[in-house]
Amino acid sequence: MKVETFLYILLILGYFGVSGQANQPAGVQSTPQTDSQPAYLCSTGYFFNDQICMSCMIVAGGLCTCKTYNGCDTLTCNDGYYQVGQSCITIPDSNCAKGGLSADGTSIVCYSCKAGTSTTLIGGICVSNNNCQTFDVNTGICTKCTDGFYNVMAEYTPSEYFDTTASTWTSTNYPLYFQNINQCKSCNAAASCKTCNFLTQCTECIDSYYLTGITCTPCISGCQKCSDTTSCSVCLTSYQLTNTNTCQQCNGSQYWDTQNKNCVDCTTIDPNCTACTSNACTTCGAGNYAVNGVCKTCTGYPSTCSACDANSNCTSCSSVSPISILQNGACKSCPTNCQSTSNCSYNTQNNTTVCSLCQDLYYVTSSGQCARCDSAGESNGLRCHYDATVAGNIVYTQCKPPYFLANNKCTQAQSTNTCAKLQVPTDQTAINNQNCAECWPGYIQSGATCFQCTNCQSGSCSLNTSNQPSCTLCVDGYYSDSNQKCQSCISNCTSCSGPAIGDCTNCQAGYFKGTNSCSACTVDSNNHATCLVCQDATNCSSCINGYYVSNGLCLACQYGCSQCTSPGNVCTSCISGYYLQNGGCVQDNGNCYSTDKVNVLTTIQANQTNGCQICNYGFYLTSGWLTQSTSSQIQDFVCMQCVYPQTAFVCRTNPQDVSVQSVQSTVTTLPSSSQYFTKGSVVTTISNFGLLDTRYTQATCAPGYFWTNQSCMPCMSITNGTCTQCTNLTACQQITCSANYFLTTINNNQLCAPIPAGCSELTYSTTLLALACTKCNTGYTLVGSSICVSNTGCQTVNPSTGICTQCSDGFYFNWDFVLNAQQNAPTTNTKYYSTFNQFCSPCQAGCQTCPSQYTCTLCLPGYFWYQSTVTTNTGAFIKYSSSLTSNMSGQCVACPKYCQTCTSATTCSTCYTNFQPDPNSTVGACMCPSGYNLITSGTSVTCIQQTQTTATCNITACSQCNADNTQCLACLAQYQGKSYTLLGSTCVTCSQNCSQCTLMTGSTSQTTCQVCQNGYYKTQSANDQPVLCSICSQTGALLCQGPLENATFTQVTVIQCQNNYYLYNGACVPVPTTATCYTISAANGSNCQQCLPGYTLFGSTCQTCATSKNQNCLTCTANADNTGLQCTSCQNGYVIDSANNACVACASGCTKCTLIAATQNTAQSTSCSTCNDGNYLDNTTGRCFACPYDCKTCDTKYTCTTCKDGFYLKQSQTTFNGKQQTFKPCYPCQSNCATCSANGNVCLTCSSGYILQNGGCVNLQQTIVNDANKYNYANCYQLDTTNTGCLNCLAGFYLDASKVCQECVSPYNNFVCGLKPVSPTNPVDPGNNNNNNQPPTDTTIQIGQNPAPPSSYSIILGMLIIIVLQ
Repeated sequence: MKVETFLYILLILGYFGVSGQANQPAGVQSTPQTDSQPAYLCSTGYFFNDQICMSCMIVAGGLCTCKTYNGCDTLTCNDGYYQVGQSCITIPDSNCAKGGLSADGTSIVCYSCKAGTSTTLIGGICVSNNNCQTFDVNTGICTKCTDGFYNVMAEYTPSEYFDTTASTWTSTNYPLYFQNINQCKSCNAAASCKTCNFLTQCTECIDSYYLTGITCTPCISGCQKCSDTTSCSVCLTSYQLTNTNTCQQCNGSQYWDTQNKNCVDCTTIDPNCTACTSNACTTCGAGNYAVNGVCKTCTGYPSTCSACDANSNCTSCSSVSPISILQNGACKSCPTNCQSTSNCSYNTQNNTTVCSLCQDLYYVTSSGQCARCDSAGESNGLRCHYDATVAGNIVYTQCKPPYFLANNKCTQAQSTNTCAKLQVPTDQTAINNQNCAECWPGYIQSGATCFQCTNCQSGSCSLNTSNQPSCTLCVDGYYSDSNQKCQSCISNCTSCSGPAIGDCTNCQAGYFKGTNSCSACTVDSNNHATCLVCQDATNCSSCINGYYVSNGLCLACQYGCSQCTSPGNVCTSCISGYYLQNGGCVQDNGNCYSTDKVNVLTTIQANQTNGCQICNYGFYLTSGWLTQSTSSQIQDFVCMQCVYPQTAFVCRTNPQDVSVQSVQSTVTTLPSSSQYFTKGSVVTTISNFGLLDTRYTQATCAPGYFWTNQSCMPCMSITNGTCTQCTNLTACQQITCSANYFLTTINNNQLCAPIPAGCSELTYSTTLLALACTKCNTGYTLVGSSICVSNTGCQTVNPSTGICTQCSDGFYFNWDFVLNAQQNAPTTNTKYYSTFNQFCSPCQAGCQTCPSQYTCTLCLPGYFWYQSTVTTNTGAFIKYSSSLTSNMSGQCVACPKYCQTCTSATTCSTCYTNFQPDPNSTVGACMCPSGYNLITSGTSVTCIQQTQTTATCNITACSQCNADNTQCLACLAQYQGKSYTLLGSTCVTCSQNCSQCTLMTGSTSQTTCQVCQNGYYKTQSANDQPVLCSICSQTGALLCQGPLENATFTQVTVIQCQNNYYLYNGACVPVPTTATCYTISAANGSNCQQCLPGYTLFGSTCQTCATSKNQNCLTCTANADNTGLQCTSCQNGYVIDSANNACVACASGCTKCTLIAATQNTAQSTSCSTCNDGNYLDNTTGRCFACPYDCKTCDTKYTCTTCKDGFYLKQSQTTFNGKQQTFKPCYPCQSNCATCSANGNVCLTCSSGYILQNGGCVNLQQTIVNDANKYNYANCYQLDTTNTGCLNCLAGFYLDASKVCQECVSPYNNFVCGLKPVSPTNPVDPGNNNNNNQPPTDTTIQIGQNPAPPSSYSIILGMLIIIVLQ
């Protein structure tokens, strides 16, 4: 690229950051094109709206792609960041490239370390190498140090030597301890020392040195390995070993003579040779070229010719600059700025080169040259192409910023731009940059005008009769004046109707309505505001974080608390930088990730009950007895050092990269409007339409979406699956389950249930109250109509017992279950039914039939039977002979190589198919002969005859050729983005935007279109003219049809709009930025006919009940005149004030209350009727006061009536001031009980995540050895809603009377659970049924018998075979 071209592109790129101008188009990218000239090209993070490039959402540390302004369809975080929702969070280690939360969500981990940072990933942490070359990542121990260092961890120190150097990695290095782990110490020797011992004495030298005692001495020059200073055994790579054991290096114009062992000049091969090998020249001097190892004259080499042949003719121009092509033995320069030589050709008529594709920002002229788009008449044009049919012969596809592309012209944006698109006059008159077709985001459109109301609520801004912006409803802190402009309320007022204190209806938090202003509530001794809600300056009802209410005042909690209980010494939550531990707040020292500055993990941390929830990078979460500062105590959820090589400890294996995640939530209670209007059947912009296999003739949505007759809407979400077909938002017609899940119906509910290994179909058994397999994969047998058991080695399995009754060839009945290898306990979540000992064990190698482990009666092909002697039961034969002993056994001995049958190990009778005896073999082997190919696949070897290769069909767009591939018989429907039809024996292109065409009647070259591409419709100028395709030009149109496609239409009719448009009365209506309509009732995206979920319709507007004016409203209806919403009920803790259409807060601790004075609109205007849990009602004052600690309900502040979950009630007495007092406090149950017996040691119900078994609560989520995952060891599929046990079981189990899931199949105990119906309210053991004579489909599956051993006749027959074979 020329310098001036490069500078010009830099000038264009300078437009990206135009300063001093609001809302200017930007994001244009200029890059070298690859295979086609782009019509437009925006920078990453921008999208093209057909006129300009607009920005996607800006995310710090990452980059969004989008199709709408400020949208984010995909988010990619930069190296050093990880994704949480739509945010990119900094990884607290500059050496980490990719990371995120650990699989259990309790720590920040790294997935990969940055290259070149000298770190190793251990336990998800980038540990500094610190001169360690290799680590054991399971222990953190260095296994090999770099040259010049020795390993401290592996050293053996005799008693007379001690290492007195202090360790440089201690607990004081937190949180960067992982950068200071030093296991390798310097040898402190010369640089030539490679390794040393703990005394820092050298034990090995680097290359080019040898060891003398403990000293490294240099070898002679050029030597890599030596033993003295006079001779060399191995030379360095660029040196050669001479006859005198020295090292010699040849220069670039010499080669090494291996016979005489010296350097020889290349000119001895050819006088013009400048570089060579031992017998061939590889590089020649100027004007010469190496051909077949000698130099040949090559005119112009290397400046104007790249290569020549043996006759000195130029054969290549590949390295010639500028780019050139070969023409008649000479290199011809291509036109300047041509894309590549593949786009360059020679015009023999005028003897010039022409270009078919230019570089980006250039176009091909009529003469085949390349010219800049901004030099073709439109100086602000950026991209374009030549078209002889248009005025000026140039079609512009993109303009420089800040210019709009409209009507093939580049129009400059306003100095303060409000347009996203300019209005294009239909009469071809000049474009006015003040007239907008679409507004810049944040502006409202009226006609061609875009305007903005300051401090106005969404949907309340419009133009008045004077064409000026006016607002009817302002945001908090503002009111609409007589001119419908938003003016500020009085200071500290959140809602008002005018500027005076009397106009204020609500003051800010921490203020109350006084005589002349919103006055501050109570303050502390330092005059700092501490009250959040108050009635006056001396009576506070709610305090800010770090304070608690006491007699109307706010008193400070103990340091570190953000919330606490009276008298302030017990914390319930902590400030940033601290975490909760046993009622106090502990400073985290950087180990706990509680100091989340961007609040993306707020939801997780809000669930904190005791201890840290998420550990910082380099640490892991643990609990238990921890010893610190010579004292031990129980600590819940503390963060400990993850890598500790001194004890060979690493807290976790290296995690997998799970950083790629969707930016949209999969399950939401109220999806944001951005989730709607986003899934059409094809791509969303007309300019990106491609050729599709299917022509859509009616509105079609993507799978998982449905058509409302106006737009595509999403189906409901499904746990462990996807709803792929629906007709509304709340019901699913077709569910597709995720991998390893199967669609099952339980109590009339369709669920995606986990399917076990080997099971191909699953159902719910009402007899077992469990999931049950109904069909198995190959290699498994269905046992007990419940579970699939592996039948490896077994030919027949009794489905009623799980016992094998007949073994497959190559296996024998293992009566005593003798194991060939030691059995170990499972180290992964393997279900019991996949660990059964095999009834059938494999025969010895080469044996097809054997009655026992060491006796073979029939061999496989490739083996012959031989009698031999066994001395032990290990199967090892001590000799190969025919001597008879009492321990006679059969042995299969391998035949010679590739031999099918033989009589001995060296005598072949028959070779395998296509093999023949090898005449050169001394052991009778066979070979694959010439003309055949030896094919090896696993243990299978075949000999296949070689076949003749046939020529392929290379005719453009042809799908079927004739026998000699010279004529086309059928064409591809589409090829490289175009459609074709057969003309004679070639394929001709259909007209532009046509998907399927034929030849016109009577024509030999003219095609007529039968089916247009999506986004186009058929047109025909006359009956004898070809059918062509025109674009659906209406704004927002996705699919349309004309009279040629639908005879009922008299004009072009839209049948489906693009994403983010409604189809209304044949027109495409844009969806507003904040969408609320499900369907619309007018040609305006805000005039609703039906609302999206979570919105209520009044008039033609959809709004939520919880508005900015009334955030605590629960349900509402449209008011009588349809001008707004009337609240009908409030959230708990609030009461409806119907007169003022407001929810008034009840007093602190109150759940339900009644309104006393509806005009005051304060908490003191209510009387409580029901208190929150942990509070009791004082009937005298109508207020709620706190119960004793751990009470759920109480009568007084001393007497509990019921306890919180996990506690039980017990009465106690004490004497105070000479008077006996009776208390009813709550004491804790045993761990994980929800309710328990009076003494607390027997659970009645369990906490969430636990089930009741034998009076205790068993944790559902457990881990096993060498497996980081957690598993449901209780084998429940669903829990009883009372937490008293399982409701139903996983496949392979049944529910017993104690609501415990028991194993269903135990072939060793002759037990298979039966099919007797089980009562859901009184489950019984379905295996406890003694009637074994009924069919297994109705009652208990019959208990099977052990398979009978071979009969005496079988044994006699086997002995006869052995005798005959001898």
